[in-house]
Amino acid sequence: IFLFVGAGLILNTPRLAKFINLKQMVGGFLATGFLGMVLFHTVTGVMAVGSVQQVLQMGGKNNIGAIIRAEQRYHIYNDEFTDDLEELDLPFSSLNSEYYGFDIITNDNKAIVFAKSLDKKQKLKSYAEAVSYTDGEYETVSCETKKPSITINSPIFNSSGWSCASGSVVYE
Repeated sequence: IFLFVGAGLILNTPRLAKFINLKQMVGGFLATGFLGMVLFHTVTGVMAVGSVQQVLQMGGKNNIGAIIRAEQRYHIYNDEFTDDLEELDLPFSSLNSEYYGFDIITNDNKAIVFAKSLDKKQKLKSYAEAVSYTDGEYETVSCETKKPSITINSPIFNSSGWSCASGSVVYE
């Protein structure tokens, strides 16, 4: 019912203005057209993204991806990985978010970055990305938990390369 009513209001912007009672306050076509456009883009934007959880998870994925690329850059210049986020000199401050906590473990030409959900209601997935440097090549893997979780197991490195641990799957 909401979609039909919403579509009717969007298609008939004077009805939208009357519904919100702004036509007399702001006046005319500009107010009704603008309100219709805002409502249309809000509804379609939420439908395109899906949910708030998906938006927050995209933020976690973007940040962990930036960290793993910064690790590779750091390795190129220093011949080692670092477990210190400050040394990576990332250009954004969203790493201290209320939704994800970030942690790095390094050893033996490998780095593993974790983005663990801080959401106590467990509505968000957690992520782990790993990078290794062997014989002049970088190899990475990106893992996410199969379902919302505040923990994720470390990716596994063996002779065939990286793989995700139990409870997680590879994501692109």
